[in-house]
Amino acid sequence: MKTNEQIVRAGALILAALIGAHPAIAAVSCAVLTESQSTANASSYATASVSPAGGRLLLVIANSLRGGTTCTDSDLSSVTGNGLTWVNVGNKQCYSDAGTPSHTLEIWRSMGASPSSGAITLDYGGNSQLSAAWAVVECDGVNTEGLNGAGAVVQSAGAKTEPGTSVNATLAAFGSAGNATLAAFGLSDNIAATVEGSFTQLADERVSDGGNDHALHVSFLASEDTSPSASFTSIDAATVAIEITAAVPTDAGGGALWFP
Repeated sequence: MKTNEQIVRAGALILAALIGAHPAIAAVSCAVLTESQSTANASSYATASVSPAGGRLLLVIANSLRGGTTCTDSDLSSVTGNGLTWVNVGNKQCYSDAGTPSHTLEIWRSMGASPSSGAITLDYGGNSQLSAAWAVVECDGVNTEGLNGAGAVVQSAGAKTEPGTSVNATLAAFGSAGNATLAAFGLSDNIAATVEGSFTQLADERVSDGGNDHALHVSFLASEDTSPSASFTSIDAATVAIEITAAVPTDAGGGALWFP
């Protein structure tokens, strides 16, 4: 008969073997597929053609400018392209430049098994904008549950300063330390922004349009940060930040593995 010590030792060996057999959770990674801007007065803009991979989170991030009107008229009414359905993550920010004109910062998400190649159209519902800047970001190593990237974007938050020298969103506690943080920053002038030192700046679009200037900056961190921020010279600015959920590892039979 085995002693208690032998049983405990055998159990510890079995547990160690099981833990060692678990695959490592891959870190979320994000990269820009395309980024650009337009100073055309238009109610829609098209990105360059992109070829996204299946099962990856796709994000369209846009900062638009519409003069002398309410922010409702500078909201994106739809995003279309790549044979996908695009959904606003929420917390879009309307901010001003001395009260007018209006700027709007938004993030839209999507995901599909077999996206087609092509341009993505940002449509403002017939409301002509003075200009716009955008970035299309693709993220790998993410949760693929839910529709149109719903499982990959677990929460969003937004904030603005009018004016200020920094701005940060406040996200709730992350569901996992393995989840990632992406933050977009819109500025009401074509100036640089300094993101937190731990973040990578993915996109930097500064629009010069005869005084109707603005900028879009996007930063990414492959881990949790509930208060992503950027600093700049005093200006009106806004941010929208999201928590990106890491993929759930599976065993050889396709079942989800549990991690404490």
